[in-house]
Amino acid sequence: VGCTEQVEKFINGHKLREIQQGFCQKIYKEADNLVVNGKVKSSHRDLFLEQSVLCGSLGFEDFFRSDWIKMTLTWPDKKDGCMKSSWTQLLEIDSQKLVNSLLTNPKAHQLAGEVGKSIENKFEEELKKLSGSKTMRKLLREKAMKDDCMAHASGLAFGTFGSYVRYLVLQL
Repeated sequence: VGCTEQVEKFINGHKLREIQQGFCQKIYKEADNLVVNGKVKSSHRDLFLEQSVLCGSLGFEDFFRSDWIKMTLTWPDKKDGCMKSSWTQLLEIDSQKLVNSLLTNPKAHQLAGEVGKSIENKFEEELKKLSGSKTMRKLLREKAMKDDCMAHASGLAFGTFGSYVRYLVLQL
């Protein structure tokens, strides 16, 4: 936008591109660690897409791996084309924290003996606690649209796919 010179003065003469490279190298390592056996957990897709759209749009081609492109193209809903969230995905978000909470709860034996309503109530309590934590930041920003499409996740996906298209066209 024409302000690179002013930004570089503000960052003590460092080149903006060098700072971007440093950040995107670290971000790439983190994104690569999110991919396990060719998949990213549903709970980490938001972060993965944020990383991809940020560094991909800055031209860092490492984010345009063919396996990543193929993987992310499977994420949108087949019928509506947007990103959706299901109860399965919500359960995956921090199920380990929920399990640990249940196991370390002093009333664990009592909870283990109760069926149905007690488990449901505990789960709802944990979701309420999690919704305010840093690990659930995505849920605080997300807004459901028509047909259960998720606004934030869909926007990230479309931005990422746009970066992919630009990259692929430039490769022709």
